[in-house]
Amino acid sequence: TKANVTKANSPQTTRRGSLVPMPISPLTLTPLTLMPPTLMPAPPPPPSLPYLFRDDFDGTGLEALDRGAWNVEVNCDGGGNNELQCYVDSPDNIFLRDGMLHITARKESDGRVTSGRLTTQGKVEIAYGRWEARLKVPGVLGTWPAFWTLGNDIGDISWPACGEIDIMENFQRAPPDRSGEGIYSTAHSAKHS
Repeated sequence: TKANVTKANSPQTTRRGSLVPMPISPLTLTPLTLMPPTLMPAPPPPPSLPYLFRDDFDGTGLEALDRGAWNVEVNCDGGGNNELQCYVDSPDNIFLRDGMLHITARKESDGRVTSGRLTTQGKVEIAYGRWEARLKVPGVLGTWPAFWTLGNDIGDISWPACGEIDIMENFQRAPPDRSGEGIYSTAHSAKHS
């Protein structure tokens, strides 16, 4: 016998080798109703990552500085950049106040310029993470404030092979080199410096 097929994709059953058409339900379309968008609640904030190192600079004066985390350099050897100031461990140059670390350059009565330089070398060493700070730079000609990281193997392989990330450097240069104040971020390595 011959089978009657109503649609190619309609459901069918077999009865003694014959195909019998199955009834197809009628399709009913209803008008589409647009609903105002519902505001989804904001997703929860990501979990806070633990701090690997944090200093809120609590306290007042140089004596409040956490010497377990910070080294205060004392030298007049140019800081690796032919700098003219001497780094000193003095409350006139380095102090805490109002939750901030203050580092001040001063011209002394003998004509020397003194300043402060702090490092965490040998005390805080972090391979991966995010460093952040709120910084205020003086904007004074001849100053070069910076916030940077160095590889902890600088004593073994020297700079720039140890790596350096200048998170912030602020140059104040005199004419004719000066093209205005500049704030820079730079990465240094054995191949790029």
